[in-house]
Amino acid sequence: MRIAHVTPFYYPVIGGVENVVEKVAEFMVSRGHDVYVITYNRLRKGGECSLPWREIINNVQVIRVKPDFTWSHGTYSSEISKVLTELRPDIVHVHVWRHPHVFQVAKLRKKLNFKAILQPHGPSHTLQQLGTITWFYHKIVDLVPCFTYIMRSYEKSWRSRI
Repeated sequence: MRIAHVTPFYYPVIGGVENVVEKVAEFMVSRGHDVYVITYNRLRKGGECSLPWREIINNVQVIRVKPDFTWSHGTYSSEISKVLTELRPDIVHVHVWRHPHVFQVAKLRKKLNFKAILQPHGPSHTLQQLGTITWFYHKIVDLVPCFTYIMRSYEKSWRSRI
């Protein structure tokens, strides 16, 4: 099975989400699956496009896409759609709710006919942690009906596969 993880950061960036994605991806490789991690080519602070574009880490194929723009913790890259179209994965495991890639994958799910799983990773941050603009963005995404519909589409996709 071809599995793609889409996540804001991956090794060598260190953090809780990065550790979860690394462990799940490596486990799925050990079970005989083709596993890809699609992430942004940036560090948490700066370092944009400073990492290898493609590399294999512990048998996980890592593809880093060029950020089109970045704000706070969020990043958008038009390359995510292109990479997923080329890979044609069976499953896309999306990490971290409220990032633009969540919406990109939701839009592609039916077109490319893959199963999608969204793992939000407990996205609770305070105004002081995020800053005013990002905090308001989170509130809008959480409250506006079209965004909550996207969250439900992932749940429906997941529930129908169990």
